[in-house]
Amino acid sequence: MKLTALPLLLAPFMASALTQPQLDKMAAGLEVQYQVLAQSGAKACAKDLGDGHCFKARLTLTLPFDQPDTHWQLYLGLVNPVQSFTSDSLAIRHLNGDLHQITPKVPFEKGHPLHIDWYASFWQLSYGDSLPNFYLAAPGLKPALLAATRSVPGAVLPHQEMPFIKGELPHKRTLDDDTPVADANWYYGRYPEPVPASEIALLPNAAKVVAKGGRVKTHGFALDAKLAALTGLPASPDGLAVATRIEPDLGSEAYQLNIDNSGVTLAAGDEAGRFYGLETLSQLFDGASLPVVHIEDAPRYGFRGLHLDLARNFLGKAFVLQLIEEMAALKLNKLHLHLADDEGWRLAIPDLPELTAVASKRCHDLSERHCLLPMLGAGPVSTSRDGYLSVADYQDILKAAKARHIEVIPSLDMPGHSRAAIKAMEARFQATGDSQYRLVEPADSTRYQSVQYYNDNTLNPCLASTYAFTGKVFSALKAIHQQAGVPLKRYHIGADETAGAWADSPACRQLIKAGKVANTGQLLPYFLEKVTAQLDNLGIEAAAWSDGLEKVAREHLPAHVQANVWTPLYWGGEKVAHQMANAGFDVVYSFPELTYFDFPAAPDPQEPGYYWGTRYLDAAKLYAFMPDKLAANASQFKDRQQHPYQADHWPLEKPQNIKGIQAQLWSETVRSPAQAWYRLLPRLAIMADKAWHKAPWEALEGDARQQGEAAGYAQLSATISRHWLARWDKKALPYRIGPVGAEKRGNTYRLRATLPGLTIQVKPKGQDNWQSWQPGMALSAPFAARALTNTGRAGRAIWVNPQ
Repeated sequence: MKLTALPLLLAPFMASALTQPQLDKMAAGLEVQYQVLAQSGAKACAKDLGDGHCFKARLTLTLPFDQPDTHWQLYLGLVNPVQSFTSDSLAIRHLNGDLHQITPKVPFEKGHPLHIDWYASFWQLSYGDSLPNFYLAAPGLKPALLAATRSVPGAVLPHQEMPFIKGELPHKRTLDDDTPVADANWYYGRYPEPVPASEIALLPNAAKVVAKGGRVKTHGFALDAKLAALTGLPASPDGLAVATRIEPDLGSEAYQLNIDNSGVTLAAGDEAGRFYGLETLSQLFDGASLPVVHIEDAPRYGFRGLHLDLARNFLGKAFVLQLIEEMAALKLNKLHLHLADDEGWRLAIPDLPELTAVASKRCHDLSERHCLLPMLGAGPVSTSRDGYLSVADYQDILKAAKARHIEVIPSLDMPGHSRAAIKAMEARFQATGDSQYRLVEPADSTRYQSVQYYNDNTLNPCLASTYAFTGKVFSALKAIHQQAGVPLKRYHIGADETAGAWADSPACRQLIKAGKVANTGQLLPYFLEKVTAQLDNLGIEAAAWSDGLEKVAREHLPAHVQANVWTPLYWGGEKVAHQMANAGFDVVYSFPELTYFDFPAAPDPQEPGYYWGTRYLDAAKLYAFMPDKLAANASQFKDRQQHPYQADHWPLEKPQNIKGIQAQLWSETVRSPAQAWYRLLPRLAIMADKAWHKAPWEALEGDARQQGEAAGYAQLSATISRHWLARWDKKALPYRIGPVGAEKRGNTYRLRATLPGLTIQVKPKGQDNWQSWQPGMALSAPFAARALTNTGRAGRAIWVNPQ
């Protein structure tokens, strides 16, 4: 059945004979199995959906008892919307975003499964494309979460979190997809050859290190207690003397550190440089002594950032504060906080309480007067994945970041990705009748669908109330920052992925008729010009994603506007970045295939994350990135189908406008802090090194560059193992432990862990106990292998099969 032909399902509006105990019993006992059957050919797919691509999936529901009543609905999240379905017993329709509704055609009979097959857009190549927390609802009853689909507490990998997903998944998007299979041999080739860490092992690497031999013993440092606490150094009045001074001529964030038997001297270009010098000192201190050394250091880029999405799934204040500590230790200095999107508004705004009273929660309320629809597998009742930062919470984050020389850049996405704000302000209007901040134009009959399949998520740039709302939010943000003693320097508008809205808006037709804009294609530039002017009038610089800013004439915007360039290099990212820099934008590299940490770390269906930009972003790929030679990256990277691509070779006329790099952690599939740390570490450490330090091998060509890159990656991995794993273990940060790699050499196997500081264990087939692996150990495939930390935390086991 084609969904376009599906009549309105009346079950939600019919009186139900079900009782609450019956519905709860169904939810507790319903067996659920979801399976991808095949990546389908073009004939089965709707030509106008999913770029002509689709896959076939099956959902099977089984009850261990009879249930004759059919007045129930099952709600579930599907990342890829259903195009058509086939079933004699069930029907499905797409509601909005990822939310779908299933209704029964027949009653449940004990042990008799009900099946529904459907075709969905694009592909499913990862278990992480599924969403947990299906639930049942019936009129007049409280919704009930299906126990079989409940997120498994503490699970990091999607197949562990959602065991109702059954069977194998397709590996290729299309027949010509050349993505490799992530088996043990593939992993072996991606991991560095283990080497000893140098005595002076720093991350980020320093520009100049002169080791003079010997060590200075000390139990602590005669240092300001506050600075010592911020950098992890033990303060002691009778400890080693630390003399610091500011020398502006050294430059912003730069420092010079000298350690010898007489003590520590630290010269810095500014307070940030002093802080980074002490962070370096903290890395060098082993708890009892320091190396005798002279270091001169300064950052490669002034902008070294991380984008954190708190909107899709709220990770909480404590997580943000811990993240700020780790960012500071890695000398990162910008935290782009994504605080509002379609699925949630996560910051309290005084005088607009509905933004958090309604839009910080997801639950089963189809009217959305009390909460948003439960997108992204949120379930029927608001949980810890929802919530918001109070003004006090946010100000605590601002103060913690300022103390560590990190600028917080807030973002409340607009005009697209604004569904949370739209629904909250509509709830406000319906409750009070006050239309001052209403974001809905009732007469607008435009039909559109966003990239995430919403039909109602875009602010209308032709309504005066839109700018009343943005002005109110901007002014409130500025006041919140001022009250915290942390002035708001920069605000990120968003401006990305704006769907084809406004075509049938009477207000927009009137605006066009009045000659203020030429056509609907000019409405996004019109919006951006107005909101950047609002920010400029408040003394706040604007930032936005490049796809929105590309549509605006540079001369119509304020003097300083930051552009996060997120076009993949293989789709013309170099051209976009250089064009925007040449036009006068402050460019921050945010290329998805190299900076999106929500992408999988391997082309492995068990690795979490979306993969629209690349099937994998592992440590080796990240380390190989050459940000100062964008065209040269085409010689070592491929497109998302693993095909070679041609570099743009677009001229860069204003290199001074390339400001830095920003990593991104989008949270659509990040449902807990543990899942966030799994994605962030150790990749964030490698990105920090890339943003602070230009490795010498980047200036080389050919074999010399490849050899230098391999040596540099091996040494950086050794540094992470020597210093950072112990730090993260102590803080109980569950960094990723990748599967063990294996390569057969003659009659033996050589094994490698993702990092050299991890222990490797093996278990031959048929045995129950793990045993430590040593080089040269006799092994016969098949056998399982896994890596362990010093604290005994194990990574995912992988089977090594005969070659």
